[in-house]
Order: sequence, then structure tokens, then C-alpha cells
Amino acid sequence: MSNITKGDFGKAAPKKSKSRTSLKIFCAVAVLFAIFMSPLFNVRNITVKGNSQLDSKYVIEASGIKTGVHLVFTPFSEAKKNLEQTAYISSAEIKYHFPWNIEIIIDEKMPIVYYAFADGYAGINIDGYVTDIIQVIDYPLPIAEGITLSSYKIGEKPNLGKTTKEQIECLTEVAQELADAGLSADIKTINVRNINNILLQSANGLNIKCGDNSELKYKFSVLKEVLARTDCTGIVDLSIPGQATYEMT
Repeated sequence: MSNITKGDFGKAAPKKSKSRTSLKIFCAVAVLFAIFMSPLFNVRNITVKGNSQLDSKYVIEASGIKTGVHLVFTPFSEAKKNLEQTAYISSAEIKYHFPWNIEIIIDEKMPIVYYAFADGYAGINIDGYVTDIIQVIDYPLPIAEGITLSSYKIGEKPNLGKTTKEQIECLTEVAQELADAGLSADIKTINVRNINNILLQSANGLNIKCGDNSELKYKFSVLKEVLARTDCTGIVDLSIPGQATYEMT
């Protein structure tokens, strides 16, 4: 007959209690894991923000993220890389919103001006990179004049050849200011042959002298008023801020 004292019996009980607690924790973790791995956490909705010109469908397809795929197998970091490698997106952020929503936030690097060459057009963005090479311009943007690019490749800055860096910088600055003023569709060409005598031509044939690239915001606010008031051809001289002139031809 074994001798089990009261003290010995009292020490054995906590071991069972600890085992039961561990089992409960294991079961709880297993249940939570099973729930997490269930279709409840499959991606059901993907939204895109920050796109003003890019179609949301294009952004989603470029990311590689698909609905119906579990979050564990959703390539967040790869999706960001995929988007930032496109010609049209400068940066991307992927966010998860419980329980099944994905949000893609992008900064576009769309073309703001086109360079015409023998077989089509090369789009150039604000940073001077070539965004696309197309035969037909899908939406109205100005065409660069007064420069000659020797080569161009999507995703890279063009080889300038005889064109100077200052001319390209001037071109993109003018194009961006036109976009900010809502005038991109109204301007047919931007001529930066002489960056101190920038010349524009409107879609209806109005010739515009801008002088240099100083105070472009003010100059284009005046130009916007002029274009709203007349569709006649002629010459608008904005070279001297505050002293705009118009000569009908």
C-alpha cells in the first residue's frame, strides 16, 4: 500500500490544471487559425485611389492582386513592385482593410506633353521620362516643338542629342503649368527652341508669346481668360506680366 500524503496529493493537481490550460490555448489557436485560413478572408473588393487618368481596372490588373485569393497568398510587396515598374505609376501603396478589402493608392506619372517623331509620338512626364510610345494620341495634350530627341525608350529619359537639359526642363515646366491651369487640351504646341521666348499655339490657331518661364501661373491665368473670350486667330503677348496684349490677324 503506497503512502500518499495530503501534501503529495496537493502538488499533483496543478499539473493537470496546466495541461488543461495548454490544451484550451492550443484549441483556441487552432480554431482561430482555421477561421483565418477560411474563405472568410479571401479578397472580395479592390479599390484604387489617386488615379485621375488611369483606369482602375488597369491598375488592379497591373498589381497582380486578384479577388477570391486568400490574404496569405496575396502578393502585397510584389504588387507594389509591379505597379512602380509600369510606365504610368511613380509610387504605390497597398493597404488591407478588415476583413476582405484591399486598397491601392497610387501616384500617376502620366504624360503631360508629347514629342512627335516619324512614326508616332513619345509621351514625356513631369520628371522627363518617356511614359509611352504611340501612333495616335488618345487624349489632347500639347506637342513639343523646337527640340530634337535622338532616341527614347519607355521608362527612361530620352537621349537629348542636340537638345539641352534646360530646354527639356522648360518644356515639362510649361506643360505642367498648363495642366494645372486646365489648359492642356486647349494648347496644340509648345515651342521651346528659345527658352527665353517660349511660343505656344492654341488648338484654334491663336499664337501665344510667353517670354521666359517666369510667372507662368499668372501668365496662364490671363491666357485662360483670353481663350474663354475669343476663338479668333491672332497673337497674344504674355511676355511682360501685367501687360498682356492681343493683336488680331
